[in-house]
Amino acid sequence: MEYNIPRNTSNILINKEIYPILRQNYGFAYVVNDQKKYSISLIGQTGAYPLEVIQEFNGHISIETTKENEKIVCGDRYKSCSGLSMDNDKKTFRFNNVKLGEDVFNGMIYIPGIID
Repeated sequence: MEYNIPRNTSNILINKEIYPILRQNYGFAYVVNDQKKYSISLIGQTGAYPLEVIQEFNGHISIETTKENEKIVCGDRYKSCSGLSMDNDKKTFRFNNVKLGEDVFNGMIYIPGIID
């Protein structure tokens, strides 16, 4: 499933650098076993940053990326990523000093086409 992230409702800072989410940056959503996964390509001054937001059916939320062929993860099936939360609308993901490897995320991502 493809979805479009509205630019005006999604902004992320990674290490204090703005990574605006542009209308043409589509993401993909899919379900694997008991996980909903949202793949997003963030584009900043220093280049592309692939990010995957993973929502467990039990409510836990985690994120992951790949850098230099190494998978970096915050959270897992049994424990939410510290500082990452989801609003009651279940479409807005908030990042409050979320650490993913050496990177620190702040801001929010609104995903209008969530999987129910």
